[in-house]
Amino acid sequence: MQKAKKERLRLQYDAKILLIIAALFTIAIGLSNTFVNVFIWRIKKDFAAIGVFNLFIHIATPLTFILAGFISKKHDGTIAIRTGVIIHTIYFLTILLFKEKAAEYLIPLGIFLGIAAGFYWLGFHVLSFDLTNDMNRDTFYSYNGLINALAGMFAPLTAGIIISSMVQLRGYYLIFGLSFTIFLVIIYISFLLHTHKTSNKFRLIDAIKTSSSSYNSIIIGTFFFGIRNGVIMFLINLLIFITLQSELSIGKITLLGALILAISFQITEKVMKPVRRKLFIWLGTIMMFISVAVLIFEINLQTLIIFTVINSLFYPFFIVPFSAAGYNLIDSSNKSAERIEYIIYKELALNVGRIIGIIVFVFFVNNKTSLSSLKYLLVIIGSVQLAVPLLIKSINKDGQVI
Repeated sequence: MQKAKKERLRLQYDAKILLIIAALFTIAIGLSNTFVNVFIWRIKKDFAAIGVFNLFIHIATPLTFILAGFISKKHDGTIAIRTGVIIHTIYFLTILLFKEKAAEYLIPLGIFLGIAAGFYWLGFHVLSFDLTNDMNRDTFYSYNGLINALAGMFAPLTAGIIISSMVQLRGYYLIFGLSFTIFLVIIYISFLLHTHKTSNKFRLIDAIKTSSSSYNSIIIGTFFFGIRNGVIMFLINLLIFITLQSELSIGKITLLGALILAISFQITEKVMKPVRRKLFIWLGTIMMFISVAVLIFEINLQTLIIFTVINSLFYPFFIVPFSAAGYNLIDSSNKSAERIEYIIYKELALNVGRIIGIIVFVFFVNNKTSLSSLKYLLVIIGSVQLAVPLLIKSINKDGQVI
């Protein structure tokens, strides 16, 4: 019995391959996507244009999740994740070919990136579920966060150094080319994944209708987190560049955040137990709000660093138990056969939240374009996440949402 328990705690071979893919994906994204919005800003100097670009990413992503889920239901998650990687490869090749003219096609590029993200993340979430169990899921997410933090630690800094050392936009084209190459490598590694193929009927509407009140509380919490996430994930790096006028500064601050994130994920992996999920979700949520609230005083180097430190330190406290609780609900309610539908349901909520957050942002910047006025929007957006722990009715002594 003790041996069986150890086997359930140990991550299997394919789960480790998935962690490698996630790490390389983070490096590729850390090199380029960190600076895509800055690249657009340098060409257009338009907050609204950047907001629209990100808006169409998050409109395309949930729609693609449904298509990718249908395909995965008929086959397996490896097809979805591989398709996502291939489309990411084509996306960066397109930017390399269009160069500055790419900024004239922000809506189609946003849709294209959203499609790529939809396929990749659906595949990743399905495989994360299939290749883990209730005993090692916290461990997988902690290791995934740690590896991704380490992988993303030096990518933005490297990209910042490259961009700053080259004239005009040549540095951007070099890092886009590096990302393109890494995605080619990921395509090859994806063929090392082996999962059991399934052929089941896709029942998204039925899954949503029969979802338990406990899982619906996770869904609503995910929606509110998405409102914050959709704006914060692209705006902070842009604010760093606008404030300091340096891509290298983005790389340095991102390095600091990634280092703290890696340490925090390691701490979470050691101390996070199911019984502590509720405490960690509360602590992570409150401190992530405080990180944004600091910016209301003034947006400058000091407050941006404080935000980075606090947000990076407490983000794992929230996301690890929150993600694990959601997946374990699917396990404990004997809904594994509909796991893809439930994952899509959650991602739809996340992206609808992101869409609403970005629409509010675009509306706001169309009326107020000063940098100082953005700090009030950031605090309002950041406060929305405080609803998340309140929506989770209760978590029992085993860490399960009930």
